[in-house]
Amino acid sequence: MASPDTVLPSKSALVAAKCAQLPEVKKLFEELARRDEELASLQTRFIESIKRNRAKREGKPVVLSKHAQRKLAEFDRDAAKAEEDSERRSAEMDDRNLLICEISHVHQMIEFDEGMLSAWHDEDKPMAQAIIQHRRDTMNLIEDFVENSAVFKGKVASIWKAKRAK
Repeated sequence: MASPDTVLPSKSALVAAKCAQLPEVKKLFEELARRDEELASLQTRFIESIKRNRAKREGKPVVLSKHAQRKLAEFDRDAAKAEEDSERRSAEMDDRNLLICEISHVHQMIEFDEGMLSAWHDEDKPMAQAIIQHRRDTMNLIEDFVENSAVFKGKVASIWKAKRAK
């Protein structure tokens, strides 16, 4: 079992790589899975940095209450269920829909992270911005793939972006 401070990479890109039909889509999702590992490492370092900075501010180590520990365990269980659901749903999708789900997910996470940025303490913002930039780079990778694809150009867009535009 991973430490509570260790962020595990999302499995969605790995699952999509297994489900993808076209070799170029499979290759893209394999690269996205590699980037998910990088992101998880960044997020783990972010948690460690937040705890260090908070300990400096408060003059004592960060200790989670029993309630907070239970909530985190609950979140972990919910995340595991979501991963299982994602695997089941991904198996039913074609390449286009796998791409739409991934680009929508990344877009939604960028929006969320950008919205949270103002809430972070100044000393925590550089790591938060690094995570946002990593997600933007991932978005650019997906968008470049779609834009340069004869099969997917004009047929893949974030559903999150469409919902926000309304």
